[in-house]
Amino acid sequence: MPDGAALTERRAELSLLLANALIRTGQLGETREILHSLVAGDSTLRYRAVELLAVTERAVGQLAEARALLGAALVQADVDGSDARAGLLVEFAATEMLQGNWRAGAERASQAVALAGTGTRPGIPAAATTLLALSELYQCRFSRGYALLEEARLGVDALTDVQLRDDLGMVAALAWAEFLVDQHHDALRHVERGLRMARSYGRTAHEVSQLYLVRSIVHARTGQAALALADVEDGEETAQHIDSPELRAFTLALKSRPLLWQQGADAALPILAELRQQRSIRSAWWRGIADQHHAEVLYFVNQIGACRDLLAERVSAEPAGLGPYAPSVYALRSQAEVACGDLAAGWEWYERAVAVAETGAPPAQFGCVARNQAVLYAAEGRYAQARAAGMNAVEQFEAVRLPLGEGLARTVVADILARSGDQAAARDQLGRAREAFDGCGAPWLSNWVGREQRRTGARQPREADRDRLSGREREIAELVAQGLTSPQIAGQLFLSPRTVESHLNRIFAKLGVSSRAAVARMVTAESTAGQ
Repeated sequence: MPDGAALTERRAELSLLLANALIRTGQLGETREILHSLVAGDSTLRYRAVELLAVTERAVGQLAEARALLGAALVQADVDGSDARAGLLVEFAATEMLQGNWRAGAERASQAVALAGTGTRPGIPAAATTLLALSELYQCRFSRGYALLEEARLGVDALTDVQLRDDLGMVAALAWAEFLVDQHHDALRHVERGLRMARSYGRTAHEVSQLYLVRSIVHARTGQAALALADVEDGEETAQHIDSPELRAFTLALKSRPLLWQQGADAALPILAELRQQRSIRSAWWRGIADQHHAEVLYFVNQIGACRDLLAERVSAEPAGLGPYAPSVYALRSQAEVACGDLAAGWEWYERAVAVAETGAPPAQFGCVARNQAVLYAAEGRYAQARAAGMNAVEQFEAVRLPLGEGLARTVVADILARSGDQAAARDQLGRAREAFDGCGAPWLSNWVGREQRRTGARQPREADRDRLSGREREIAELVAQGLTSPQIAGQLFLSPRTVESHLNRIFAKLGVSSRAAVARMVTAESTAGQ
């Protein structure tokens, strides 16, 4: 396009469109060059270019650069009296929070809410409120956090896709907040909407990868190990389009846990070794999440000392920054201390977990705290109290439908029962734990319980195989017997093919088979016997 003042605005518009196209294909170097040129110019689009450049800098872990860029732009926008200030403040708030500056982020988000009006994008109020909710939750101010989260959810749900598309990055943040407080259905619903919009309008690889990662962690939490691993691998593949050591390291950290459940320590531990060597996560927020996953995997593979050392190095006694998961993190530290022989430290971290949980933490956190209490009582030889605490943990996890948590709690109860001499009850709890892990598609955990069963002469509960299938699993098994493929079943039941495959994995585990043909034979045999 030829030079000339009359064409300045049109040239800037086309440059911004080109930058958007390049960032979606992962060409961040060229994108940054174009956006820096726009930021230095005098087009009315320069503030939108600043927002996009800040997102790009964050995507590659350049948080200080993003913060400086936004700060300078805000000063100029104040001088200009520009309506762009609200959008800049939202990006500034997100950058502050990634750096772990929760209070500063909340202040910026509050300013954005106050400035939002007729001249701002329609998604700004919901985006800013989402960040406010996250700030309150991570500072363990749960009551206000829940209220703001509800306000943010209503705000996002009231927007059309067209109104939301320029602030789609906040959908992953909203889903993450919902995950933190055990609102898993809403989290998955918003991730699905975000992915659908990304396909319709085209979004950055960074935003799409984040949506996959949130869905992965929700699936992991709710006991769908195969789906969790598939999603995190989708996120990893999407992240490969951009040169971001930050995003890759974060993805690997989230991958370690479902990979352990599916494939075992030999698959998961090399990932942790790579993360320790790289130390490439600059975001304090993301690093905290990665550390929690890292510590949990170390505990599962019996590297208790390494787990305790990591938590001692990275986790503060001040819960702000840990957010709703502070009780479970403190409980893990407590259990690691007990396993290392320091019962006094175990009780100390347990009391911290209780104190945070009682301020209004999400329901699942009480299951973690109860499981921790059972371990402490057992270490003191107080088996009656330990058994009661362990069963309380089982009930807490059952109530919020978290089968992995339930299974782990049952293994603790089984150990307590065995140590107190009740081998029959211990065998029953181990059998139930193995059923839970089988249903989650977590063969490594299942095999671990199997070894414990063999050691104690345990057997799984003897109930009819078909009776152990859920209603949905039974329906899918019958369609398999009719010869339908997974896509055909998905279409008939209004499910995704991936969800059908997840159900099939559970059916295989429960029936003790490894093929669709075997499922079909069992269903046909039962039908014939019934006639």
